[in-house]
Amino acid sequence: MARFDGKVVVVVGAGLRETMDGQDPDLGVGAATGIIAAREGGRVVVVDLNLDRAQRTCEVAYGLGVDRAAASLLPLALDGTTAAGTEAIVSNALKQFGRVDAVVHNVAIPGNQELLETSEADWDLHMRTSATSLFLLCKAAIPAMMATGGGSIVAVSSIAAVRGYGTGAYAAAKGAGVSLIVDIAASYGRHGIRANVVMPGHIRGPFVDEAVWPEHEHILDPELRRKAAPLGTYGRGQDVANAAAFLSSDDASWITGVVVPVDAGTLTVTPTMMFPAMSSSS
Repeated sequence: MARFDGKVVVVVGAGLRETMDGQDPDLGVGAATGIIAAREGGRVVVVDLNLDRAQRTCEVAYGLGVDRAAASLLPLALDGTTAAGTEAIVSNALKQFGRVDAVVHNVAIPGNQELLETSEADWDLHMRTSATSLFLLCKAAIPAMMATGGGSIVAVSSIAAVRGYGTGAYAAAKGAGVSLIVDIAASYGRHGIRANVVMPGHIRGPFVDEAVWPEHEHILDPELRRKAAPLGTYGRGQDVANAAAFLSSDDASWITGVVVPVDAGTLTVTPTMMFPAMSSSS
């Protein structure tokens, strides 16, 4: 039996930014999570601001073996940063599939301003995009989960939430999401609802590829990002998605309120520990 047989999974921020070719596309976290759930028997609501991106994710899933005739993928273009948008996400899931078993929140915008460079408008934008959207999604989804005996919430955060990164508003918003998820785990566990966080490290993918960081380009350098962690290997959206899918599934039925770093060990070391590796040519 596949992990998501009979389950309905909502992934917000699941659009694919560009068409990928081949059988092993380099997807972002949200798209990869939705595809894993669909390939393992789930009915998946693929949400993005852009309908074309949501539809691309579905097409990749079909190309990787998901049965198109089963109508198990629902692409939606909705704004997950508004109450109306999140309520519409859940209502569409209920209308199409009758229930909501898991939600994965993968919503953020790049941020590279330190505190003194951050305007109040930028602060509000990051809070709205990363933290308020999570609050609204959970508020919309939890009653639907309670009605069917429980479910799983997974928030995609960032190691920037717990390590200095020079990204004040982005880091604070991701940190707020962690606190919210832990509180939800405590508040709604008796309703069968689990809530967990995955915390990506220096992964490669569309989100990073589109970022621009003047005078701090080294932070985005893929080779330095690879060398900064003990494993010394590249991380991709699929690596984070594997953890998100696990926490969304019944395989993690006794896990709640945890933060899972998916970072090749970056959080385990000090900068001096990794200096020899980062200074080497290999």
